[in-house]
Amino acid sequence: MKKEKQPIWLNLGSGVNLANPPFISVDNFFTLEDLKEGVRTKEGQFKNAKIPKGSKFVKADICKLPFEDNYADYIECNDVIEHQPMNMVGIALKEMYRVLKPGAKLGLSTTNFDELAKLWTINVTGNPLNTKEDWDKYLTLAQVIYGNQAGEGEFHKTPFNPYSLGYLLQDCGFKLENITITIYPTNSPYLAPQKAYESVDSKDLSNAIMLTEMMWVEAIK
Repeated sequence: MKKEKQPIWLNLGSGVNLANPPFISVDNFFTLEDLKEGVRTKEGQFKNAKIPKGSKFVKADICKLPFEDNYADYIECNDVIEHQPMNMVGIALKEMYRVLKPGAKLGLSTTNFDELAKLWTINVTGNPLNTKEDWDKYLTLAQVIYGNQAGEGEFHKTPFNPYSLGYLLQDCGFKLENITITIYPTNSPYLAPQKAYESVDSKDLSNAIMLTEMMWVEAIK
């Protein structure tokens, strides 16, 4: 009996929590040995690191993916694209388009900067920081805008809204009729359908609450 071929799924910018098979997790800011050591020591940026059984990892820059054309059946890129410099975003998206098989899907998430600007105006602009609660609110929002800056690769460099993201996706090859952008509002208890995060316990909504409005993009090549 012929063995069914396993689909090729890529999780780009995975961070230290590798996705379950059949995903191949890709990140440029550590090696697999770094990750294994981090899992053992649980220190620093690897404090919450996980390597699921059977998971695969490739160290690579998403602007220069080490995969052939028409390689992947599915690509997911969660909260990653905003970490790219503005002049590199188009290059990263073109790489994703190149690597996808015809008819395959890209799933991508990032925050909606339109909403971030509103939240900053409401919660920070003109408001004195008199209490720890005021400071915590400022710091939380600032980290969503600029990244947690805990290490290399943890800085946010490019803002997006639905229009800019839609334009960039079309510019790299996706057709408008094959692009869907779904908005998940601030404080939404619902998770976007990221396959790489399916192991998250959906009952534990304390980790699922959206700090700000998130865009979930599905684009078919």
